[in-house]
Amino acid sequence: MNDSIDTTERRRLNDLSFFGKIMANVSHEFNNVLTVISELSGLLQDLSELAERGRPIQPEKLKQITQKFSHHLARGKELISHMNRFSHSVDDPRITLDPKDIVENMQVLMQRLVDRRQATLDCDYSGNGSMLTTDPFAVRHALFACFELLMQASSTTPAFQINLSSEERGTRIVVSSDSAFDAAEDESKWLELTDTVRQFGGQVALDRLESGVFITITVPITLNDGISETKG
Repeated sequence: MNDSIDTTERRRLNDLSFFGKIMANVSHEFNNVLTVISELSGLLQDLSELAERGRPIQPEKLKQITQKFSHHLARGKELISHMNRFSHSVDDPRITLDPKDIVENMQVLMQRLVDRRQATLDCDYSGNGSMLTTDPFAVRHALFACFELLMQASSTTPAFQINLSSEERGTRIVVSSDSAFDAAEDESKWLELTDTVRQFGGQVALDRLESGVFITITVPITLNDGISETKG
């Protein structure tokens, strides 16, 4: 009974930590967008004041500023949209969805972490994925836990990739790094990952190959109980 309580509490704390990390990451990135927009606004004001004193505004300069405005406004709208999708993933623990939407959502939300590491993150949807009835928040959490595990133990500037493909039992999400672990594995992160995968009855495996490290999550077509995990 105590073990069950401990597991439930650990999952709750891990879920809260994951939610907080994502929201903090997005808020930092959104603040960067607002900072750039504020600087561009100040520049426009300076140009306007110079124009009032008789110095004409160069059309090319004005065009560059408006283009930057448009770019960062679009970036801000994208962040808000993806943050909204993420926050609503806790609304219902069982919905039917396209797994591609989850991967796309998490790719945007994790990009700042990738950039700070001077790493790269590519996603391959060529294999597509089956429509699933699952826990949208738990699948996102599992994907992020994979990423954190690889991020902590990989080389300085790794190349990360997420591959999505369908199989008879559901959808396979493979998160990989092109470099082998150069640090001891974080067992607490592996436990967090397996705990999270257990919530939607999936399978998880870690494989070390010459080409890198691969963590494979299988999300069943329908939400069920039970988990299988392997570490190669």
